[in-house]
Amino acid sequence: KEINGKLSAALNIDTGMNRLGMERKDIQAILPFNEKYPWINCHYLLSHLACSYDACHLKNQDQYNLFIQIAQNFPDIPAMLSSSGGTFLDKKFHFDAIRPGISLYGVCPQKEKKTGLKPVLTLTAPILKIRTVQPHETVGYGMLAQAESQRKLAALAIGYADGVSLYHMHEGYVFIKGFKAPIIGRISMDLMMVDITDIPAKISVFDQAEIFGPNISLQEFADRIHTTAYVILTSLSQRIKRVYS
Repeated sequence: KEINGKLSAALNIDTGMNRLGMERKDIQAILPFNEKYPWINCHYLLSHLACSYDACHLKNQDQYNLFIQIAQNFPDIPAMLSSSGGTFLDKKFHFDAIRPGISLYGVCPQKEKKTGLKPVLTLTAPILKIRTVQPHETVGYGMLAQAESQRKLAALAIGYADGVSLYHMHEGYVFIKGFKAPIIGRISMDLMMVDITDIPAKISVFDQAEIFGPNISLQEFADRIHTTAYVILTSLSQRIKRVYS
């Protein structure tokens, strides 16, 4: 983008991620930057932390030290090192600006850290059918779940095509009217089955089940299927209706 005859840009420096960013061996070739590139308006010198989800990881300090060393060559350019994880490290990692990502959705990459972040989204799905299965009857593809006693099940209108992992079965659960309902059997493309036998509230077709939200956080939801909140958020498909409030 051109502003006042100058190209607007940010200068990305690799400090150990080994992904994007200019390599250290090439930095001297662009110095002094403002003299060699007067047509570029560089808004930020930036890099990216590889292990900021772990506040105790030694790599964080190593990258910080290297970034400080490199930034001295660009005294007139604002420095930016931290995304969400770095934001919740020591304040020295903040430099001139931060670029929060997943924390905007109420999630801190450092799972154990108390931040005061509040969740900003809830995922729900309606009940399409309620049925009773008898002892020894199986549920779902592959007959992976078998009822040990008479159970009352609800079919929810959500599945792996909506971004709910196929591997959420066995360990997963949802909440219906504030009560936990375990996921039963293999999750289908468009449906999942949950056990509502022990829920004392009256449950009807079209009642909403909470996949994650006030009763089960996005982070807990991700932990139970051994993935990350990043994966869950980026997997939610366009089939899911977005309601903004």
